[in-house]
Amino acid sequence: MVLATTIGTALEWYGFILFSTMSALVLNRLFFPPGDPVAATLASFATFRGAPVDRQGLSP
Repeated sequence: MVLATTIGTALEWYGFILFSTMSALVLNRLFFPPGDPVAATLASFATFRGAPVDRQGLSP
């Protein structure tokens, strides 16, 4: 049981680290307007911040 929990937690953290890196380097260029790269990066991080809230079912 401890091994399964450890593996699940490691995979979850890997997913969040991968998505946070992607949101900083790739997603801001793909999904947000190219006018202001700082604003696009901040919008991408704001989208990333909503993931834990949505995952817990707290968002409408």
